[in-house]
Amino acid sequence: MYGMLLESVQYFVQLEFGEEVWFRILEKVDCKRIVFNTRQIYPDELMINLAAALAEYTGDSMDNIMQFFGKCFVRFFSNLGYDCTVKATGRYFCDFLQSVDNIHMQMRFTYPKMKSPSMYTTHVDPQGVVLVYRSTRKGFTHYFMGQLFQIAKELYDTELDIQILESLNNIPGSRSVMIKFRINFDNRQYIAKNNRMKTPLDLELPPISCTFFLRLFPFGVVMNKDMRVLGAGDKLLQAWGGGTTSILNKHVTEIFKLRRPKGILFTWGNVMYLHSVIFELELIRANDYQSAINSDNTPSTSSGLDRRGSQGARSILLKGQMRYIEDVKAIIFLCSPLINSLDDLLNMGLYLNDLNPHGMSKELVLAGWQHCGRLEMMFERAEQRSTELENSYALLDRWKKRSDELLYSMIPQTVADRLRAGASPLSTCESFESITVLFCELCDFDYSTIEGAMDIVFSMNAVFSCFDTLMDQFNVYKVETVGRVYMAASGAPDRNKNHAQNVADVSLQLIEHVRSLKLPSGLDIRIRIGIHSGPAVAGVVGIKLPRYCFFGDTVNTASRMQTTSLPGKVHISSSTKALLPKDRYHTESRGVVWVKTLPNDRWNLPISNAQVHYNITNVDTRPTIDELSYVDFDSALTFPSKKPNICNDCVCGVGRKTRIVGGNVTSVYDYPWLVSLNKNGKFYCAGTLISRKHVLTAAHCLEGFDFRTIKLIFLMDSDHSSLGRNTIARRIKSVTIHENYHSYTFNNDIGIIEMDEPISLRGVVRTACLPEDQMIDYTGALATAVGWGRTGETKPLSDELRRVNLPILSKEECDQAGYAKNRITENMLCAGYILHPEGTGAQDACFGDSGGPLHVKGIYGQLELIGIISWGRGCGRPNFPGIFTKLTNYIGWLKDRLDSECICPPPHRQ
Repeated sequence: MYGMLLESVQYFVQLEFGEEVWFRILEKVDCKRIVFNTRQIYPDELMINLAAALAEYTGDSMDNIMQFFGKCFVRFFSNLGYDCTVKATGRYFCDFLQSVDNIHMQMRFTYPKMKSPSMYTTHVDPQGVVLVYRSTRKGFTHYFMGQLFQIAKELYDTELDIQILESLNNIPGSRSVMIKFRINFDNRQYIAKNNRMKTPLDLELPPISCTFFLRLFPFGVVMNKDMRVLGAGDKLLQAWGGGTTSILNKHVTEIFKLRRPKGILFTWGNVMYLHSVIFELELIRANDYQSAINSDNTPSTSSGLDRRGSQGARSILLKGQMRYIEDVKAIIFLCSPLINSLDDLLNMGLYLNDLNPHGMSKELVLAGWQHCGRLEMMFERAEQRSTELENSYALLDRWKKRSDELLYSMIPQTVADRLRAGASPLSTCESFESITVLFCELCDFDYSTIEGAMDIVFSMNAVFSCFDTLMDQFNVYKVETVGRVYMAASGAPDRNKNHAQNVADVSLQLIEHVRSLKLPSGLDIRIRIGIHSGPAVAGVVGIKLPRYCFFGDTVNTASRMQTTSLPGKVHISSSTKALLPKDRYHTESRGVVWVKTLPNDRWNLPISNAQVHYNITNVDTRPTIDELSYVDFDSALTFPSKKPNICNDCVCGVGRKTRIVGGNVTSVYDYPWLVSLNKNGKFYCAGTLISRKHVLTAAHCLEGFDFRTIKLIFLMDSDHSSLGRNTIARRIKSVTIHENYHSYTFNNDIGIIEMDEPISLRGVVRTACLPEDQMIDYTGALATAVGWGRTGETKPLSDELRRVNLPILSKEECDQAGYAKNRITENMLCAGYILHPEGTGAQDACFGDSGGPLHVKGIYGQLELIGIISWGRGCGRPNFPGIFTKLTNYIGWLKDRLDSECICPPPHRQ
């Protein structure tokens, strides 16, 4: 919208509420502008935001404030003289309503970017009218009503009563809104005037033929209810370029292009409603029409604008009124061409005697009258070409940016800028006294374990793309990737005294990110990293594909550090260790490691190395230094003696009778930690064994129940039908429900059961693994939920243990689901499908599965417990994924409440 609308709001808000209120609402909507420019374009939302802020301040409704803003605009433009234009439209208010579109048409040169609404009356009676209002702006209905109220009162001394009969915010095929109003006012004088005009005269004239009528209007055209041409004037036929028979019965859109009024379809209904509005049509010549048809069938080789009319015969604009003729049940377009000068006349292929024999057409051409329609067409063409030029410049900037990104991916930016400034490639070669080089190799990445070459490409791309995003964060330059090896360096070409610390920080982040990375192939991988610091030479090498390369023994030694490293570890030399802050990293000496660094199979002296663990703890306690904090998750280091220790006679997360046959895992008992909670002999919830004495479940499975009536049943064959034959039963000794559990929102839906006696882990039963990492992001991982719940909303409970694989959804995906806003808290996980995958049915947990586990597969094949089945909307409904308690938020809470009971480690720790 133009700034004049906002100027009116500013002026009258300051006048009626005070300048202080105006500045307050500007601050409320975060508007930095104090003065609005009359002819500058501002976003439409600003008006709505100002109204909302003023409504909040005054306590009035939003609708009333928007009406007030509409009245302000009328009062404001009256001071600028525009009220004279409104008064000149007619004697009565109804005349004004039927002429608004014509007013907007005349103002389009003063405000060329104005998006004016359109309106027409569909019914007129002595008590008022039915008005249809169309606009591309939403939320301005009451603003428009305020304008009508003020115009009627101030200019026509009329009181209005406006009712909204119908409101359509989404019109099919259009971005407009349409509102139908019933406007009640005293309209008797207007009706009386029309009735007098309809009174038949005493003089009766004989009928005339359409042919004679079209001789009076040689550019006129007659169309029927189907909008097909019934007849046309001789001059129109000559200008069109075809014969009479070729134009008859053609649809009007094949002959003309509607230019005014804008924003409507060229249909019979719209023409009838807008009979009082001036129409402008552009004649589509027969040759242009045939060319357009041919171009539709021929692929275009140019993306430029259509320059039809720039050469050859100029296009012809026709301006006039659509009149309905009752005798022939047709509409005739009474028009004349818009011509600016004699040169224009000749360029169109017309002559003076072709123009209407009546009116001032010939005189205006001779006088060189500049018609608005012709000027507007010239303006639109210039604006279209200007837009195309802007798009070309924007496209050039995008391609320039892409070329810069491509160049900077091969050569550091500082070096590339020197080359672009004309420096020689040899001048980029420099000697650096001390840099740090990192080599990283993908381990457990056997090509034979991945199906298909594309899976290999996708997996490596996912890993290396993850690495690339970390480099710039730590001022580290990626040198190259060769096969499964990734090389990076810090300290060159931009010298940096903290190069060793930068590389150490990024290496630890690489370890952390790889642990949480889920590859498309489903393969879990690890990396090993080697780092060395020392002197090197670097520069641009190559002409066809230039690269910034490093040379020297420092590079070779760093490569050997990587080859002698271990999976999941960062291997550094003593040179690098000497450059690292002593109080920032935890290091562990590996003793003497023989490293081959010289050619001809010579071995150098032993190098005493140190190994940086991925579970480094940042022990820097200075609060003024902003450094990364690495949290140690090693259970032997994290928990004090009163917290759980590690059992040495059991493992978690694997079935008791798991065996390997021909490379394929087959399991007799996949989930030997699952517990059935039975109340009065009937199953109602599930739980997960996490220690010999403790079962984890949902809080809502425990709150309000008499624990004396609940039994914990371990089913040896996971089948409820064998209850009593192949089971182990335990009673409840105590229950701990999270102190912040909310029974309405299910926030903190977690509880621990302590059994009356421990259960032996030497049989089939085993415990589930708790997550080791509180910081890991499981988004995108495929998790498994298990339980004996219903197989459908209306189906019975299952006797057999069932499982379902569900993807973990991101917070953004979860927010798009059908749950109420803020219903999903940070203590919850979403898992499942917004829409069911094609070819599958509903997949979700269901009634009876509550309290059961949600697992993911760990790096070493063990199943880690990451969630507790909590709640959802029905079972497997589209747009309502299942909600699970996010277990990583409760690791400390759990281990504080296990009463020093030891927990079984995963196989690789045991």
